[in-house]
Amino acid sequence: MKKIIFLIFLMFLSQFTLSALAGEGDILYEKAVEAEKTGSYTEACRLYDEARKEFAETGKTTKVDTCRASVDRINKICMDYGYAEDKVKEMLSEKFKNTPEEVRNFWIKERIDNIIIDGTKYYSTHFLENLNYRYKDIKIDDPNDYEKNKKSFAKLKNIIYPTPESNYSRQLWQPYRNPVTFLGTHTLDIPKDKLPETGLLKLWFPLPVLTGAQRDVKIISITPEEYVKMPVQIDSELGLAFMEIPLEKVKGDLKCKIQFLFTRYEQNFIIDPNNAGEYDRESPLYKEYTSSRGNTMITPEIKEKALEIAGSEKNPCKAAKKIYYYIVNNIKYSLMPHLSLDATGIAESIYIHNHGYGDCGTQAAYFAALCRSVGIPARTTGGYQMILGTESPHFWSEFYLPNYGWIPADTSIAQIAEEMSKTMPEITDNDIKACKDYFFASQDPYRFVIQKDIDIALTPPSSDPIFLKMAIQFPAMECKTAENITAMEITLLNYYKLEIKPLN
Repeated sequence: MKKIIFLIFLMFLSQFTLSALAGEGDILYEKAVEAEKTGSYTEACRLYDEARKEFAETGKTTKVDTCRASVDRINKICMDYGYAEDKVKEMLSEKFKNTPEEVRNFWIKERIDNIIIDGTKYYSTHFLENLNYRYKDIKIDDPNDYEKNKKSFAKLKNIIYPTPESNYSRQLWQPYRNPVTFLGTHTLDIPKDKLPETGLLKLWFPLPVLTGAQRDVKIISITPEEYVKMPVQIDSELGLAFMEIPLEKVKGDLKCKIQFLFTRYEQNFIIDPNNAGEYDRESPLYKEYTSSRGNTMITPEIKEKALEIAGSEKNPCKAAKKIYYYIVNNIKYSLMPHLSLDATGIAESIYIHNHGYGDCGTQAAYFAALCRSVGIPARTTGGYQMILGTESPHFWSEFYLPNYGWIPADTSIAQIAEEMSKTMPEITDNDIKACKDYFFASQDPYRFVIQKDIDIALTPPSSDPIFLKMAIQFPAMECKTAENITAMEITLLNYYKLEIKPLN
């Protein structure tokens, strides 16, 4: 009996000693981790913040950064799921006045994405748009939709129905035509009182990269030039200008401006599938772009689906075309919880496979994952599209054929005519088909390409989480003296503007 008591005493003593050695910051941190696991996010953030202060006092900078990143992770999850049920009911009642309450309640229960935060259901920030996108029996009546779509479709028709003159120029040896030159301007103007007083602010501005279809990239000016710490990247996988700004040297508002030119060509690949070429399966390109990684993860289920879609087809062009039409015809467009997927490490390709819907980036990642599953190199390319007259962040896919190079495939833009037909009965089945057919192996010139793949890291790398690492379409930032990373990122986005103007 005495021996048992003595052992219990030793166990208690060892736990007490470990707690003492761990320190108050470590104890708070472990409590925060447990609170986060149970979805008690408010309590977890409070504990992470207290732990951060403890670590800061003892000079444990790595643990300070871990706490800041943990709060940032929770903040991003909460940004994607921002509405309590009462707010959802209020918004549905306002938008769907003539829909019976029991039907609206069914939508809340069965059709709106939600998670549990602090013991309460919170619903997707994009739920209204997604109800409209995903379900044919739900339509938000907006009196402006018809006129807006009419103007947009007029622009789209000029692309999907080429003129006789442009058709004449479609030659097997000429996949690039109709160049458009653009002037791009980044403007960042942050008031002094919105910035930490001291510390180093690192900024990564997205720039156009050189590709077969995007050429003549020229950086006109960067101000303030003295903060640029490495040569700009345009002939690489990711276009970037990197700045380091000592905040104590910023006397007034922080003003940054970058102007650049680039020329973008329309792509029209007329492919002979029998002349696609043979892959060098030992080449770095083949190994990189048939691998399972990042947001382009390949699970056994995804591979099984790819084999099901491709069937007995072994020709890579024909198999890629089957995958393209499968996504276009079967995957509903839907806005994604990108921030929370990024924060929790869920791959875009896996999420869309499990749910059956996705937006441009998720669809493109799924196309790439399905292609890679059957041995076709593929990637998700990102930047902006200006097809409908204004710049909008966008992703699309590319797959590789040895005798042709990288071939575009834009599944989400291919769906746009069908989506517009909900408010424009004059859009015909032929229009819808023409739209879907055009965006396989062809692409309009109204694009600004920043990143050649969704999973490319920043150069130099950031030691803080960036706002959305899959999408380098806005300036990324790092600032260790910003206690709340998310708040600082939102401040940056609120005072940032990108303008892209065609010059011809």
